[in-house]
Amino acid sequence: MAAVVTDTIFCVHSGIGSTLKNIDEIRQIKRPLEINYDGSTKEQKVVLDLLWSDPVLNDSENTNRINENRD
Repeated sequence: MAAVVTDTIFCVHSGIGSTLKNIDEIRQIKRPLEINYDGSTKEQKVVLDLLWSDPVLNDSENTNRINENRD
């Protein structure tokens, strides 16, 4: 879902989204992980944001949005 490289670069599959408040929330995700696409818990919402929050240019907040090119 995410990685920190040499303590300076934060890499994530998609985007940060609006749910994630700090990197410790990623570290606290219990693994192995089963993804529930209903976002029923805070942990699931963080996971879904990390996987599917497409970056939006010129937006004050990176939020989930529909990607018309993705099936």
